[in-house]
Amino acid sequence: MSLHFLRAVPVRSIVLAAYANTVPSLLTPAQVCERLSIGDATLRRYAKNNPHFPRKVKLGPRRVAYVATEIENYIEAMKEPIPV
Repeated sequence: MSLHFLRAVPVRSIVLAAYANTVPSLLTPAQVCERLSIGDATLRRYAKNNPHFPRKVKLGPRRVAYVATEIENYIEAMKEPIPV
């Protein structure tokens, strides 16, 4: 019995496919600025002063990102009218 078909798909691809649904998509600060139509300084101000703004995820000593679903939820929440 030949097992040559097992070499067709790398093991790493199988592992990545298993985690594809559990790992959140991340957005760079530039992508968040583009989606919100704001500048970099405004993004930093929102992150610092707005308690409802999604928190950034630190990826390294000089790299941050935002969870894409949290940004999308924030955009949807901004569209809803504020009850008076």
